[in-house]
Amino acid sequence: MIVAWSEDIYAIADSLGICRFVTRGFNSPHLLGYEHFSELVAAATGLHLTAENLRQIGRRILDTERLINADFGLSRSDDTLPKRYFDDPLPAGKAQGHHIDRVQFQNMLDDYYAERGWDSDGRVPAGRQIAIDQLVASLED
Repeated sequence: MIVAWSEDIYAIADSLGICRFVTRGFNSPHLLGYEHFSELVAAATGLHLTAENLRQIGRRILDTERLINADFGLSRSDDTLPKRYFDDPLPAGKAQGHHIDRVQFQNMLDDYYAERGWDSDGRVPAGRQIAIDQLVASLED
């Protein structure tokens, strides 16, 4: 799913302090990507992370953000849009008169959670929570 893929690469760009506008995303295939980030990290730190390593790190960042939000009480019911997006037809443009279907939105949310490897309520699996906890603990040592 392009949304999850874009979130992962943007998490890496954000972590490196690189502007999203020069980062490869769903609409910018010729800009900076994981391979470039790998070279930059190696030049700056001496760490040799592969593109796949960075992709997994991006995924862990999103998992960590989800865990933090869950600690604050956020859940699937918070993963929505303002009511007017569902109820009020769009006023202009090619989509004029249309609105977002609630059922279709929930189906897409299911697909998104599945792509992220989260359960149907948007919770990070326990095994990945433990891995993140272990990573944080190792950084504190």
